[in-house]
Amino acid sequence: MRIFEVATDFDLTGIDMTSAETFVQSMSRIPRERVVVLNNEFVKRREQHDAQYSSLTKLYHGAPERSRVGDRYLDIHGEIVRDGFKLTKGRRTIGLGDYLVDNLGIFLSDSKSIAQFFGDNRDDHGRGRVIECRVDTRRLYDSSVAKGEIAAVGLSLINEYKGTTKTKLALRDWWWLVDQPELVNMVQQTGFTGILFKETTGVRRAANSFDGHTFFIFDPKSIHIETRYTIASFYEELKRDL
Repeated sequence: MRIFEVATDFDLTGIDMTSAETFVQSMSRIPRERVVVLNNEFVKRREQHDAQYSSLTKLYHGAPERSRVGDRYLDIHGEIVRDGFKLTKGRRTIGLGDYLVDNLGIFLSDSKSIAQFFGDNRDDHGRGRVIECRVDTRRLYDSSVAKGEIAAVGLSLINEYKGTTKTKLALRDWWWLVDQPELVNMVQQTGFTGILFKETTGVRRAANSFDGHTFFIFDPKSIHIETRYTIASFYEELKRDL
């Protein structure tokens, strides 16, 4: 996402570009004026990097480092950081049993502790990790004001599934509804990019979070994994531009 003006007037004489560490060490061996020029460029690029997130909402995703899939253990967190988010199989829990579904979106939270809770819950050793993300949340379907045809279809689906005659959707119903293609497709076709719903009281208590919402995002490619612009980032760009 970043586009920078390529600096062409840097004097890198006497600077060891072997690694980021040797690059930093070289700063003590060059004139102060040159250090100031490099530092100003670093600050400018860092500001440009951070600006890409200014209009996006910060959200969190909890992912396991060690999760058993068949006869293999996968580092789901590492795969997401390396390759980005993808729609894969998802594991759901009912009582003491689990079952697999085809995920129709990516689950994110505005609560870091809730994201950590879900990451821990899906890790075989209970030690998940949190990924910080940025997302455009301007066109989400807000379940708290669910009405019209979408709400009617949701009620119809949940009543048929549970054998009930309820007239209003509960918070916990949305966790099941986001796995139903009929509802998700309708929401997408209406022009929404995801579904927003308040997290259940049970999850908030378990995660020790006073508040929290789930952001169910349809398109994985619209989720930007937040990165920090560091000295190492600056070094890599300078080296690339040599």
